[in-house]
Amino acid sequence: MGKSVLPHSEIPSLVDNDGNFCDDYINFTKRYLTGRIAINEIRLELSAQIQKIINSRLKISHVDSHQHIHVLPGILEIIMEIADKANIHAIRIPAVKGINFSAGKMGLKLLSLFARRRAIKKGFVFPDYFAGIVAGTSINEKWLCEIIDNLQEGVTEIMTHPGIDNKILQPYFKLAHNFEQELKRFDLEYYNI
Repeated sequence: MGKSVLPHSEIPSLVDNDGNFCDDYINFTKRYLTGRIAINEIRLELSAQIQKIINSRLKISHVDSHQHIHVLPGILEIIMEIADKANIHAIRIPAVKGINFSAGKMGLKLLSLFARRRAIKKGFVFPDYFAGIVAGTSINEKWLCEIIDNLQEGVTEIMTHPGIDNKILQPYFKLAHNFEQELKRFDLEYYNI
């Protein structure tokens, strides 16, 4: 999703002629698993992305990816290798508890279990728990309170998608998600804090 850092000529299997990534993680995954994406191009682009962020002087807290593509075997090893060289040793592992998932979410859970083992072996840290994938179109106060009421010992990462303008964000991300409503719900004044 979005534009690459590198030009199309350097990563032709990864982007279209205008430098746009595949905007559908299912299509990307199919192309990746059938060998239509060159793994070295992934390494080149991820290295360029990390370097661009480092050059901007932003502090990188961890690595992750849009639609959790980074947990795919092969890509996971590349992202951890690049992150390690950049002295980043934290990664998102999007494994959620429960078994009432679609096939896609069950696949993500299995990939996350694999990623967890690999991350531990490579010395990466990650939250103990992850929440947010099954929140539907937007997080609401009831859902958030339920997560908080059921927190377990350890660190829980809650994934949210707050935003300012649904008219821009919904078509761009191809989601019916209510970004504006979620932003309002995370406004501290909304909670009188």
